[in-house]
Amino acid sequence: EYASAALKADRELVLAAVNQNGYALEYASGTLKADREVVLAAVSQNGYALKNASATSQGDREVVLAAVNQYGGALWHASAALRDDREVVLAAVNQSGGLLQFVSDALKDDQEIVLAAVNKNSRALKYASAALQADPDFILAVVNQNGLALQFVPSKWQADSGIVLAALEQNIEAEKYVSAYTKAAVMFEVQGKLPLDTQRQIMAFLVGDNNEMPDLEKMDKDALKCASTILRRLGRLLYRDSEAQGQSSNNAQASMAASMFSGETDDQKEWRIKSLV
Repeated sequence: EYASAALKADRELVLAAVNQNGYALEYASGTLKADREVVLAAVSQNGYALKNASATSQGDREVVLAAVNQYGGALWHASAALRDDREVVLAAVNQSGGLLQFVSDALKDDQEIVLAAVNKNSRALKYASAALQADPDFILAVVNQNGLALQFVPSKWQADSGIVLAALEQNIEAEKYVSAYTKAAVMFEVQGKLPLDTQRQIMAFLVGDNNEMPDLEKMDKDALKCASTILRRLGRLLYRDSEAQGQSSNNAQASMAASMFSGETDDQKEWRIKSLV
């Protein structure tokens, strides 16, 4: 910053400086800000240095790719043409998913780009095209790679048991975005896909009546969908939902859970639900 004009124009000195701190390009001479080797070294060290490169450099695809691969936000300083370049945008959202908000409508409709953005930042799903947000197969692909994106899927998919189940399987923390009604629906759907004897064994295991878990490895994994883990967690969540609402265990959600244990008194059912916690 405080170097003389002669030093700022010294190519060897500036090249050494930007290799240490790419943003030092800001203080280089105008000629060196257009020097491809100097600029490439600068943005490879600090992508944000693209801001201080010449307009010619900001339109150089190799330079811009190097910049966004180091810092996604460098996309802001690329030429207009490169801000709409698929490869450049894909590299940028792989670094900063939120950039999806600012790309062209055509790229917001690109499944690979949107998936890359959501993988980095689940909130990016909000900026996907309307067509992708309406596509259940695409939404399923999204939550299969980032379960927390469930928070940002359109409301109609937040009640879809298949999508919810996939999100929970990918990241159980996604449960915070699932309504009590959907938790109950998913719980029953998972349970219903298993043979009756296995359902009973799993339920007995979950409430402590049976210390031996069924041999789940021998079962159809597509039907199973991690049933033991998910049923255990959903059972707890259902009861906690009712507790948080200040309701008794014979409310709607808890009664649904209790109905899995037929032939018991109300007191026995309540004890079994509580034992899930």
